[in-house]
Amino acid sequence: MWKDLHGEVDGITALIGGDLRNGRVARSDVYLLSKFKGIRFKFVSPNELRMKDDVLAHLREHDVPYSETENLEEVLPEADVVYWTRIQRERMTEEELARFAPLKDRFVLGERHLPLMKKNAIILHPQPIAGEIEPRVKLDPRARWKSQSANGLPSRMVLLTWVMNRFPHFH
Repeated sequence: MWKDLHGEVDGITALIGGDLRNGRVARSDVYLLSKFKGIRFKFVSPNELRMKDDVLAHLREHDVPYSETENLEEVLPEADVVYWTRIQRERMTEEELARFAPLKDRFVLGERHLPLMKKNAIILHPQPIAGEIEPRVKLDPRARWKSQSANGLPSRMVLLTWVMNRFPHFH
């Protein structure tokens, strides 16, 4: 999906935002995308939900540039890909949810953000959307999570076929 929309994955700036501490997809994406040349990451989240140290240590070890901020507007104009995630409420305590509640409106990707984005940027989301993206953003042609979801099953099938052929003892 990334390559099809931008021609190359090398050299892109990937903005990944939302619940980075608890989001498995965001973490996996960083590990995978860090293998490409010239990739840069912009992490946007509340301090309480920032990317865990193991991922950041991996990026430092491999000299992959990244920055962390709570200010989406500051880094949005640089992004080729905006990967926005939901708050993983099921992985939080009641105390954590209460502390986060006053901050949550600051971490909603909204219609007001669209003019700040590059014209050829894309917006992705792992699904389901739970209030972290305003409904009007879904109408923007840069919103690609429907095709992202549609590509998920065939991609997993290819990977599983490769693993089964490469490691026949798993049959």
